[in-house]
Amino acid sequence: MFINISKIILLGLFLLISSTIYAHEDLSLRIKEKTKEISKDSKNSKLYFDRGFLYQQHEEFCKALCDYLKSEDLGNTEQLLNYRKAEVCFSLTDYSTALQYVNQYLAVNSPDVKPQKLKAQILMKLTRHSEALDIYGLVIENTLDIRPEDIVEYSTIFLSIDSTDYAGSINAIDMGLDMLGNNIISLRLKKTDYLKKSNQPEKVIEEYDALIVENHRKEFWYYKKANYLFEINRLPESDIALQQAKASIRNLKPKIQNTPAVKDLIVQIEKIEKNINHEN
Repeated sequence: MFINISKIILLGLFLLISSTIYAHEDLSLRIKEKTKEISKDSKNSKLYFDRGFLYQQHEEFCKALCDYLKSEDLGNTEQLLNYRKAEVCFSLTDYSTALQYVNQYLAVNSPDVKPQKLKAQILMKLTRHSEALDIYGLVIENTLDIRPEDIVEYSTIFLSIDSTDYAGSINAIDMGLDMLGNNIISLRLKKTDYLKKSNQPEKVIEEYDALIVENHRKEFWYYKKANYLFEINRLPESDIALQQAKASIRNLKPKIQNTPAVKDLIVQIEKIEKNINHEN
């Protein structure tokens, strides 16, 4: 519910920060313990590999790479080592080296989806967008637990190849909605953004209308529709959407109407109303 969104966000941020701090402290302790083990067995390639991964999780990427290379020098021939080196080099923005390592891994483990995704991301950084598009398309098709952010990243490649290819980007988002469900708001908003940028106002309005119908809390979506209509200078329609937003707010329980989020929304509605009256 809208009523406790601010509190939920604050609590979520607090828990995220607390868990992050705890995780980093835990990693620091584990790195110290692993370092003690290495001091007693300095020729053990696995110990260096394990500490390298701890450094990588701790975002000390240079130290991680040094340990991975040391592990390799000591005889580690596991293919996972190439994948880890590729990840670290990617984080260090050494994309050409990252590509070499991920290719070495994929030469033996070609069906693996995560390394394929990493390769696509590396190719994007190297501006080899057509290759990235082909690989990322396979990743999307073969990943069981695909995430909305993966779909969004995939959709951006079309525009990297051709800055006018909004159709390709929209089709990618639609594919994501088919896979994940039409209720993924982040994808719906990204599609709306692409429709706006490709100058398709009627389809933008259709998207807002659909969001209004599909959501129990409608005031925000009426406001978003009104704001867009104002931006494209369709003032009478914008005013109608504003009145619908206000009516939706009046139908809320008084306790919800008095939340900071709804009060702020009312302020934004009034601003557009003033601008419409000024234009008229």
